[in-house]
Amino acid sequence: MYKSAMYEVPEWSENLLVGVEQIDLQHQYFVFLIHQLKVYIDRGFKNISAYDILTEIGSYARFHFKSEENFMIEYNYPKLKEQEDEHKKLIDEFLVESVKIEDHPRDLMNMYDFLLKWFVDHTSSKDLEIGEFIKEQREKGL
Repeated sequence: MYKSAMYEVPEWSENLLVGVEQIDLQHQYFVFLIHQLKVYIDRGFKNISAYDILTEIGSYARFHFKSEENFMIEYNYPKLKEQEDEHKKLIDEFLVESVKIEDHPRDLMNMYDFLLKWFVDHTSSKDLEIGEFIKEQREKGL
């Protein structure tokens, strides 16, 4: 899915599943939001502004990260602090990229690239580890 500076509009697939239903559903919606940003970039922002969609993406990312962290707390995930730090770093990077958009609206494609890379990289590594850990804990009856 992730290749270079020119990406395909993301599509949800089973390859993105981490194995925890609530997290997977949230990831599906995040893919939808990234898709919507690409649609707005391609077709133009008619009744919604870039600020509006980026605000929704940022708010949803914060919600999602807190939700994941709550799962990690519930299952005593040993890398909780590492994940919290990663989440904070990603939100901080998102905010920096958002400010760039305010100054240079033409940089929206860079934001799309950033979000897609963030989602694919984080989900396929960090979140997959969390999912595997939670599945193991559930199998043990914990």
